[in-house]
Amino acid sequence: MIYGTAGSGKLAFVTSLVCSMAEKYSPEEVNFYIVDFGEETLIQLNELPHVGEVIVQSSADRIKNLMTFLKRQAEIRKNLFLDYGGDYHTFCSAGNKLPEIIVIINEYGAFSEYMKGAVDTSVFQLGKLGISFVVTASLINALNFSVLQNFSRKIAMQLNDNSYSVILGKAGRLKPYPCRGRGLVQIGEKVYEFQTAFAAPADKLSNYFKELSQRKQNEFPDSSALEIPSLPQYYTVDYLYRNKLDKFTIYAVPVGLSSVEAEPVLFDFSERFTVISHKTMFDSGVIQGVAELLSMLDGHKTEVVDPFDTFVNCDMGYTYIHGKKGSAEYMQKLFDDALYRHNNYKKCKNDGGPLPVYESRIIVFCGMSRILELLTAELKKDILDMFNSTDPRTSNYRFVFYERIGELNSLNCIRSFAERTNYTSYIWAGDGYSEQYVLPPIKTQAKTDEIINGGYVVSKKKISCVKLICSKASEEEDDE
Repeated sequence: MIYGTAGSGKLAFVTSLVCSMAEKYSPEEVNFYIVDFGEETLIQLNELPHVGEVIVQSSADRIKNLMTFLKRQAEIRKNLFLDYGGDYHTFCSAGNKLPEIIVIINEYGAFSEYMKGAVDTSVFQLGKLGISFVVTASLINALNFSVLQNFSRKIAMQLNDNSYSVILGKAGRLKPYPCRGRGLVQIGEKVYEFQTAFAAPADKLSNYFKELSQRKQNEFPDSSALEIPSLPQYYTVDYLYRNKLDKFTIYAVPVGLSSVEAEPVLFDFSERFTVISHKTMFDSGVIQGVAELLSMLDGHKTEVVDPFDTFVNCDMGYTYIHGKKGSAEYMQKLFDDALYRHNNYKKCKNDGGPLPVYESRIIVFCGMSRILELLTAELKKDILDMFNSTDPRTSNYRFVFYERIGELNSLNCIRSFAERTNYTSYIWAGDGYSEQYVLPPIKTQAKTDEIINGGYVVSKKKISCVKLICSKASEEEDDE
């Protein structure tokens, strides 16, 4: 904790701290996350590979992401340190590598005012996990006691009210010599006066930052601090590959990123029926993204039935059946296969022989109500019977309905759909949720119209506002 008036050298102290540690340690050993609500000159450190991000007032909405990131890192570290007494330094002493995380908040008074006092003080209690804070303040009452008690080391630079003993306790009549960068620090039972070593002369500081950043980038080309999660412009399967999130199961498919934390939101596609609904405009980007996502599942075959020919560049590992004629022909083949699976399973069970295990098929219908209109009366009846009788545990079929909200009620002709679908788990794509009355009302202040490809994921009545997955083609079209 560093106190000092404007011009006392608090900023110079913090700058020298970051630069000296960057000179001595690699990004695998120390990472910095900086919130600069002062002169905002610390943003020049953003290019250092050791620095995850520098947040200034114009990007202050990123503070919530930072706090969520720190809590997530704390949970990860708690699990890693279980065999080491829950202690970061014991963990590293055993030969393990994990960077010390140092969070710098420059001008805590302005930071606290922005947060309107709603600072989660628990993040300041993570020192044992290797997550430390360096905080500067101009006033000694900028921090309340619940925050201040977490700082074991206090430094006093120049102060207007000479309240050094209030900060250091045993300073007595000591006060630092009146020059920039001079301060007092208590070490053990003694209080010492010190002079900050400046990283570079003031007129050369900017060039020094550039030179240091470039030199360290060259020295550590494959190593850098973890980035604070943020919503990408597009959430596609490429994002999953880049962030090593491409391994998942049918019970936990990352259909979106949460609107605040930018963390994956998971959805269970193992049930017989899954509903993805939207308002009026048919946007193939989301459902094509879902198909690309499902095609990544090991041990499952994904098929898409799209009578409207809306998909673009379909080369992502799923089978694409399109056009009215093709869709109708596919439905006949689907029924024939379902009938075979059902009868064969029943026969094997009655004969007491080994039960067959069929290939898992996930079938995505783009407008099931419209597809049914393409079928003969006889085939439509057969398909409805198939939906009512197929059990994913035996037939290994799962059905995903991408349906406009105005036509969702028409699916109640599928008796098992009406009986089993009580809308405790579903996905909503786009805006306009509050304008419909088919799906139950949800209580959330988050708005999907503020997010590109926004939507809601409702999983067992738990509601998440998300950026939904979209197709790679959507991103490529925008790039063009």
